[in-house]
Amino acid sequence: MRPVGAPEVPPGTLIQSLLIDDDGEAAGYRISRDGRYRSRTKGSPWTEGPRLTPERVAEVERAIADSGFDDLEDRYEQPAVDDAPSTLWFQVARPGGVRTVEVVGDRPVPALQRLTARLLEILGPG
Repeated sequence: MRPVGAPEVPPGTLIQSLLIDDDGEAAGYRISRDGRYRSRTKGSPWTEGPRLTPERVAEVERAIADSGFDDLEDRYEQPAVDDAPSTLWFQVARPGGVRTVEVVGDRPVPALQRLTARLLEILGPG
């Protein structure tokens, strides 16, 4: 069954990205302000990954700030081809609350694609 509303963002999380597929299975990642990196694959629990250095956390924060995330719409939707499309939840925790962008179906959102590419660079080896 599909979750109703945005997923919970645990305390201390900086950014969370979760893809809920058409069967209601989730996959994604979380980066915490203290550098913890967690990910989950479809059907699996959250697992710890290598901790990010403070410098890399700062790079993540800059990537978010530079991405235009705060200027995005709250929801993007492509006309569904079935009655249960996948949903991507991109969430950034701020001092005043969580900013959430929901992408339903395969709708491309260039700003999120650029942010994801930048985060992959930051998370990569080195």
